[in-house]
Amino acid sequence: IGIKRTPVDYQFVDTIDKVVEVYNILKTKKELAVDIETSGLNKFSDKAKILTISFSWEEYQAVCFPVEHSESPFNIEEQSVIKELLNDVLSDPDITEIIMHNGKFDAGYMEQRGIHTKNFNYDTILAHYTIDETRGTHGLKKLALVYTDLGDYDAGLHQFMANSKLDLTEGYSKVPLETLWQYNCCDTDATIRIKHIFEKKIAAFYGRIVETVD
Repeated sequence: IGIKRTPVDYQFVDTIDKVVEVYNILKTKKELAVDIETSGLNKFSDKAKILTISFSWEEYQAVCFPVEHSESPFNIEEQSVIKELLNDVLSDPDITEIIMHNGKFDAGYMEQRGIHTKNFNYDTILAHYTIDETRGTHGLKKLALVYTDLGDYDAGLHQFMANSKLDLTEGYSKVPLETLWQYNCCDTDATIRIKHIFEKKIAAFYGRIVETVD
């Protein structure tokens, strides 16, 4: 019997009106999970692109902006405006907690593409190291399987990659946007859910240590 998946609210931001609407919502939040999908691993490549970027500010919810994907509904000028708006969000000091998984990659890639992150101060991959240091257990998909009901949500993406004989090092440029944006939303939803779980686990653990010392 499979795990029943809780309904989710994932939104695809595909018009300028929606961009502005979601931008205004993002600017009111104090906690944001962020994740990007890219054209490759090398942020310094002249072919480097942020294909999509997703945000989640509560569990079971996420939004995704198609930025530089070839199927993006936005032209080059509109993509530049979107990056400027997202830079304004992520560099806003009033948004006090930016959450990522293995954020050194995402933050570094965004920085190279003109999107700066002010308060990236919680990384779920590092948080998991404080809970379980076992090698090979820290990947977001593995953690999502253990701590959420999202299941094997990357199965469709990997099946497409395998059928197309694409190498993951080439990035996701050839993955259909419909597949990629939903996958990207799962990433941020998983990240914020896991963050909330890890916060409680870590607080409980270190609280016991303090009590023992006292």
